[in-house]
Amino acid sequence: MRLIALVIILGFAAMSVRSAEPVPGTVTAATAGAKADGATDDTAALQQALDTAAKTGGTLYLPPGRYLVKGSLRVPPNVTVQGAMESPVWSEPLKGSVVLATGGHDAENGPALFELVLLC
Repeated sequence: MRLIALVIILGFAAMSVRSAEPVPGTVTAATAGAKADGATDDTAALQQALDTAAKTGGTLYLPPGRYLVKGSLRVPPNVTVQGAMESPVWSEPLKGSVVLATGGHDAENGPALFELVLLC
């Protein structure tokens, strides 16, 4: 009986980890031109999507893919970055969002991957 209860609890926990579909009005990386192929630099497209989401406050949703970021992303106030995670990150086909950060390599004092912008 305890084993059945544990399986049911773990089943509910696993369901809660699945990727949430973006809510209406959410900006997706694809609409901003991000390729998410792991080879194309998506920095500018993701920054454009973050800036668009900042106009009303909202979420930048990264559908499953490999987003190459060679620079730094400035996350405006009232903006959330949300990825997807349905299975281990390196499964094929990919079911999660992976940010491949290469910007600032070997630059200890360089900008962070995600810089949170403060309201002044």
